[in-house]
Amino acid sequence: MLRGAIAPKGKATPVAGGYRISGRWPLASGSFDPDWMLAGFVVEGAPPLPDGRPDMRVALIRPERVTFLDTWDAVGLRATQSTDFTMDDVFVPEHFTGPLMGDNHIPAPFYNLPYTATGASHDAVVIGCLEGALGDLAELAATKRPAFNPAVVIGQDPVFQEKFAELHLRTAALNALLEQTGRTVMDRALAGDEPTPTEWFGYTGGHQHIHHEGIRILNEIMTLSGSTGLYSSNPMQRRWRDVRCVSQHVAGNNGSLRRLGAVLSGQEDVR
Repeated sequence: MLRGAIAPKGKATPVAGGYRISGRWPLASGSFDPDWMLAGFVVEGAPPLPDGRPDMRVALIRPERVTFLDTWDAVGLRATQSTDFTMDDVFVPEHFTGPLMGDNHIPAPFYNLPYTATGASHDAVVIGCLEGALGDLAELAATKRPAFNPAVVIGQDPVFQEKFAELHLRTAALNALLEQTGRTVMDRALAGDEPTPTEWFGYTGGHQHIHHEGIRILNEIMTLSGSTGLYSSNPMQRRWRDVRCVSQHVAGNNGSLRRLGAVLSGQEDVR
C-alpha cells in the first residue's frame, strides 16, 4: 500500500549508490498506514532532459524515514488525511528510484498509454457525490414544505420537478462521458495502438469537464435544497465540500480542454 506525492517537491544530491533527498511534499494522500512512501524530486546539478525539463524522478521510501506533519485542515475530503511529509538528507538507493516520465517498464497495455494525473479516480468521487446528493434531494423533496406555501411539499412544484430531472440527466451524461472516453483509449491500448490526439485529449479533457461541471451541478442541488443543505448535520453540504476540494486538484485543471480545442480546430496535432 502506497502513499505520497508525485509532484517533484524534493531536491536530491547524487551520491555513490543513490541520492540524498530533502524536501517537503504536500497533499500526500493514500493509505493511513502505508508500506511505502512515494516522493517526486529534482536531481540537482543534472543536465536537463532532451525536452528541456529538469531531471525529475520519483523515489520509494519506507514510511519510518519520513516525518508526517499535521497540516490537513481542509474544506473537504477531511477523511483522506492528505497531510504533508518531509525528508531531511535521507539516502535512497538508486534501485528505489526511477524517472518521473519515460518509457514503460511494465508489460501491460494500460501502462503504454501516455501519463496522466489520476483524473479517472477523481471522476468517480465527483460522480458518486453527485448521485448521493441527488438522493438526498429526492428525500428532501418528499418532506420539505416551502415556508410560504406549507400546504405542499417542494417535490410537487413543477419548476422543481423540471430542474431536478435536468440535474439527473446532466449527472448521467457525465457518467456516460467517463465510460465512453475511457473505453476508447483502453480499447486502443488493448489493440497495441496509441489513441489519436482527439481521443486522448477527449479523455483527459473529460476529467477537467467532469470536475468543473460537477461543481456546477452541486451548486444547483444546494440551491434547490434551500436552507436545509447548509446545516453540518446534512450530508449534502459535506458532498458539496468534498467535490469543491476535489475540483482544485491538478486532475481537474490539467489544460486538456484547451488542447482538445486546439486539435479540433486544426491548431495542434501532437500529444
